Amino acid sequence: GMSSQLCSDGKTSDSKQGEDVEMLNEPQPVDDGYTPLVTLTDSYEVKSGEEDEKELFSNRGKLYRYDQPTKAWKERGIGLIKILQHNSTGKMRVLMRREHILKICCNHHVTSEMGLTPLTGSNSAWTWTTLSDYSDGEAKVEKLCIRFKLFEVAQNFQTVFTECIDIEKNSKQSATKSGNVSDDLSLKFAPKAGSWECPDCSVYNERHVDQCEACGSTNPNSALPSTAQAVSSLSLEGSTLPSVATSYG
Repeated sequence: GMSSQLCSDGKTSDSKQGEDVEMLNEPQPVDDGYTPLVTLTDSYEVKSGEEDEKELFSNRGKLYRYDQPTKAWKERGIGLIKILQHNSTGKMRVLMRREHILKICCNHHVTSEMGLTPLTGSNSAWTWTTLSDYSDGEAKVEKLCIRFKLFEVAQNFQTVFTECIDIEKNSKQSATKSGNVSDDLSLKFAPKAGSWECPDCSVYNERHVDQCEACGSTNPNSALPSTAQAVSSLSLEGSTLPSVATSYG
């Protein structure tokens, strides 16, 4: 009994000495009198700019823009494309950020002059033209195309987008009848007198311009369009997206 007690006491003593050694080896806090200028909090709020808007549509897709100099569709990004409506003003816009880096690649209001057109050769892609895309920080005329993985998603996008266009048309007509035409974005870019509307992308061009500045189509009012102009117009009509895999991953 006495020997077992001694063994037990010995083990306990050795264990305690080991703990003391470990405590001595641990780095001790040093008070150097330094006071941090900023105290970091555990969490912070990041605002997206969408806090006052209602989400009407949101789904993942691949966005393209039509490059006029090369007469080809250029990929702009993959991510969630949204149709949003402001809670106070009722204004609707199309917003898309590239996934991972969240860089804006599409940002424009929905106006009554817009219209969706299915892309030739695809049942899950839609094209449209905006007079004022602000994704680069300033208003630019852009012809855009969004392609979805599923046909059903593309149809839903077309339904919501078209409903937004109809709302803008009705709002504009009501304002005109009442004599109080709102000074909105669509009126700021109203076509000039004598301008002509492009039959392919619905962009208005000045009277003296023979080709659409947005898509290059020939002015239908031109008496004798050149062969080069005719070929340019046809090439845009049948243009297709670059050959890429259907997977977005």
